[in-house]
Amino acid sequence: MALKQMAAAARRVLAGLQSLSGRLVALAIAYVLIAQLIIYIPTIALYRYEWLNQRAESALLAALAREGISEYRDQLTDRQVEDVVFLTRIEGEVADSIKDRILDTAGIRYVAIRQNAIRQLVLRGPPSLSVDYTVNLANDGIFTLMGGAFQALFSEGNRVINVIDKPDDTGFAVEYAVEEAPLRAAMLQQSRVIWLVAGIISIVTGVLLFATVFRLLVRPMRRITGNMIAFREAPEDASRVLRQAHYVGELAEAERALSDLQHDVRVSLRQKSRLAALGEAVSKINHDLRNMLASAQLLTDRIATSEDPTVKGAAPRLVAAIDRAVGLSTNVLKFGKAEETAPARRDLDLYELLADVAAGLDLDEASDVRLASDVPRGFKVNADSDHLFRILMNIMRNAMNALTPLPAGREKRIDVSAQTTVSGWEISIADTGPGIPEPVRETLFQAFVSSRAVGTGLGLAISSELARAHGGTLELVRTGEAGTEFRIFIPRPLAEGRAP
Repeated sequence: MALKQMAAAARRVLAGLQSLSGRLVALAIAYVLIAQLIIYIPTIALYRYEWLNQRAESALLAALAREGISEYRDQLTDRQVEDVVFLTRIEGEVADSIKDRILDTAGIRYVAIRQNAIRQLVLRGPPSLSVDYTVNLANDGIFTLMGGAFQALFSEGNRVINVIDKPDDTGFAVEYAVEEAPLRAAMLQQSRVIWLVAGIISIVTGVLLFATVFRLLVRPMRRITGNMIAFREAPEDASRVLRQAHYVGELAEAERALSDLQHDVRVSLRQKSRLAALGEAVSKINHDLRNMLASAQLLTDRIATSEDPTVKGAAPRLVAAIDRAVGLSTNVLKFGKAEETAPARRDLDLYELLADVAAGLDLDEASDVRLASDVPRGFKVNADSDHLFRILMNIMRNAMNALTPLPAGREKRIDVSAQTTVSGWEISIADTGPGIPEPVRETLFQAFVSSRAVGTGLGLAISSELARAHGGTLELVRTGEAGTEFRIFIPRPLAEGRAP
């Protein structure tokens, strides 16, 4: 039972560590411990340095108390002289016992006095004493001291260290031998204290970081994640759109972006639903519409055989218009499925195509809107005749709709020009209308976006799609109070097997 509880607890801990807050807490603890390790290395080296330095003081006092201080009185401080005199006044065996106990407690085996280049042995050690290594407190650098500290921590046995204290201004210093075991025990005790404090700091830091991250990051992210899951289940439900709870910082920006995205998705889904319903309705009337157009075709065929000159002149255009209407009716479902027919490109006369567009829009001398075309007769463009007709028809119809409501004194003109370039053909269509409203410009080529109260907003979207089908573009060049200009670019067809 206990094993099962321990296993369950371990699984919960692992699951917690896999979460964002758990990883941050683990990283915080790890970083604190790494920082503590970086601090620990010079700290333990400094502790060893101070320990050895303190033993140098004890060695000097105990040795001079036994041997006398008259010779070295000038090199000692007043406090050192007082300590030596105090030890010297203790008489007999008690004095020797106290002085020897000081040396034994410190682990000191011999003491020597160094002054400049002269070394004098004050307290002799046992004859069998051998020194394992030397530490010069005056000359050893920080890296040497750190390396020596780790050697002392991890070495085995009780080595003997020869310690040379740093000299004073007169060159007076003490040299002594000390056992390493007491030093190692003191360093291990100090290390336990250091790492205990480091562990407490790491745990406190991790808990505080966990609480902070959970409150400022994890809980808001859970809210956003839960909202995304709920919205995915029912995106049509307006109540599941995220309500912004933060107004400053990155979370506020994330909530705002998610809320806008959800709103756009809802609008897009609603629009697609309506398009699906529209497509279903169109499919139902498509058959009847084609029957009516077929009847109109029969009548136009009879009219085309008339000998009347006026009828003979108008019949070809009427027949062409009926044929285009039949083609549109046949492909209406393909358009609803975004399957526009691929362009069947051929060389066509742009002048004659513009004449057909003008006739379809009733742009004649009696019209209030005047067509000014700079396209010469015989100007050839390699494009799909039906597609280019529809592009020109949509743009020029929009221009007429913008020009018609203008007052009588205002010029109402549509200018059409074309030129051949190295990469293809450019056709410009400009008008003298009032321009396109600012809010509509950014979504001008999107479906169901219209600048007029009447209209479906499909004309420019269809025209742009047809231009792209040729590999070309339809772009708005300028718009404003002086009028609006569109440019159609039709690239040259790819040579077989290579780009133009």
